[in-house]
Amino acid sequence: MRYLLLALVIVGCTVAKEEEDDNGAVSATNGAGGSAGQASGGSGGAGGVGPNVPPGCERTSAHSNCLGAPGIMQSTIEVAGETRYYRVYAPSQGSCTNPSGMLFFFHGLGGNEQNFNALDPLAEAQNLVFVQPRGSAQSWANGAWGWVPDGFANNMELVRAIRTSLEQGYEIDPYRVYIAGFSQGAFMSAALASPNAMGNEVAGVGIFGGGEEGNTCPNSSCYATLACKVPFFMRTGDADQHLQYTQALYDGLLLAGWPATQVDFQTFPGGHTIRQEDLTAMVPWLDETYPKLP
Repeated sequence: MRYLLLALVIVGCTVAKEEEDDNGAVSATNGAGGSAGQASGGSGGAGGVGPNVPPGCERTSAHSNCLGAPGIMQSTIEVAGETRYYRVYAPSQGSCTNPSGMLFFFHGLGGNEQNFNALDPLAEAQNLVFVQPRGSAQSWANGAWGWVPDGFANNMELVRAIRTSLEQGYEIDPYRVYIAGFSQGAFMSAALASPNAMGNEVAGVGIFGGGEEGNTCPNSSCYATLACKVPFFMRTGDADQHLQYTQALYDGLLLAGWPATQVDFQTFPGGHTIRQEDLTAMVPWLDETYPKLP
């Protein structure tokens, strides 16, 4: 199966999930634990006042009124005539003088916008506006919520619309706007990172248990035309059936000219799961690795 139908729950510092195997049996597995990372400030600021970056790596965001409240928000937004759902955690430390980063995290097939709520403390510690959108029905998966290939264009516009809406109330550092996801959400992140999608709008990509999305960027060849070689952080279990797609994405990025220092790809002992320690490590690495001139 290219995409696994799953429900994922994070309990404390342990990430647990249930996966449906080819026989329909359900087995539970757990990832290794970890602790919340320290706050990791970005180098940029809203409006594009940021680090000394190579041409093509400039990023901008709209200045806000800074009136957005910290905490949890469950909301809806209209995209292409459809009501879409998403959940936001806004950190208490963000302000007009201390812009927050923004992390979109995409759930796996059959998941929803509540699957990664346990990452709220991590978003607080790392000063991130943490966004979990809900996917769209995938006809090939009996209508389960996912991201690709059905409805990809509208799902991309959902991400853009949510970002635009949140930038009205929260000051966002454009050099800390990241996309990441697990399983089907990882394929969504890879698809969004392509140059004909949002690859020239984000500052980094997180891939967990997924990888190359052939409908959007066959053989990962399209990444060669990205204006900026944004960092990719990739983690997949060594027994995960999606490992071949993570490997294909990694190989494709290197062929497209990505420096090895801009791609952090590691496997770990285990199957189709996600580990808290990897989630904790992702954003500080992306913060540090965005291309900068000497």
